[in-house]
Amino acid sequence: MAPPAAVQEEKIIPRSAAESLHKSDNGNKARAQHAKYAAQIMLRQHRLHVISFYISGEWIRAFRWDQAGCVMTDAVNLVDNPDDFYDLLYCLGNLPDRLSGYDETVTRASENDIRLLRDYTSENDDLQRARSDML
Repeated sequence: MAPPAAVQEEKIIPRSAAESLHKSDNGNKARAQHAKYAAQIMLRQHRLHVISFYISGEWIRAFRWDQAGCVMTDAVNLVDNPDDFYDLLYCLGNLPDRLSGYDETVTRASENDIRLLRDYTSENDDLQRARSDML
């Protein structure tokens, strides 16, 4: 039987370090900023998911963000276990685009589609703003 989560967490990050990170204003701000960056990538790129890393001191975690939320790896100590991180980077670097999160169903707009968008007019300000943003 696996040890309780609290014991497993103790092996990964010392409890005192984990508690101070979770309870600090700087920790909260950093995590919020990390989540905002992932959300912006999802909004601005044609992605099905985004993989990111969060480094705090000598600890690192990998995150996989998608429309449903986020999952993360256990923290890895970069000083004691750098090979674990290198292995992860190697695997991620060799993934095909589809598994890297790129939406392969997205294609470039044709010249005709672009011409139709340029010629489009509407009384609706929101639609006009969206049209301008696309061009």
